[in-house]
Amino acid sequence: MQNPFYVPLSRKSAFLFGIVVFCLIAPFAFAQENQTSQPDKNDLLRVSLSASLVVTNTDEKGVVRETLQPLPDKVYPGDVIQYSITAINTSTGCPCTDMLKNIALIGTINKGTVYIEESVTLPPLAMFSIDGGVSYHPWPISYIVETADGSETVKTATAEQYTNIQWIIPPLGPQERLTVSYRVRVE
Repeated sequence: MQNPFYVPLSRKSAFLFGIVVFCLIAPFAFAQENQTSQPDKNDLLRVSLSASLVVTNTDEKGVVRETLQPLPDKVYPGDVIQYSITAINTSTGCPCTDMLKNIALIGTINKGTVYIEESVTLPPLAMFSIDGGVSYHPWPISYIVETADGSETVKTATAEQYTNIQWIIPPLGPQERLTVSYRVRVE
């Protein structure tokens, strides 16, 4: 029995038929390939953390200068460490479509270190936590303590109680970067 869908084609007709099919299918194949090669919005943000040892020297004229040096393998009580967090929008697209918004940068104040007051950059954007990052508040944080007699008193958190710092940074356009930093002292 002969196939009812079989149509004999000459070589020239088969070649032209192949070109027509290619022209009809190729745009969809290439469009699909281009769609999958576009970066995901989540891949457009690169965040890095660096830590430096803050070294203070006084020159012969009595001028105090600070330098940042690579963090050594071992730190000692009294050493000051500066943490810097950098956010980069890696897109190369249009600011109207590739603007990154609502970015929270969070720094941790590790156990064995104490936050150095007023060391944050961009202080108006910095919020602080004394509960491991569960909640954030402007500096200084006040909290309520119940006393032995059952009454409540308001206390202000000490530098030793701070556990985290958070910045909600302004929108970042393509290829824009922003760095925030803070300092801690080793106990």
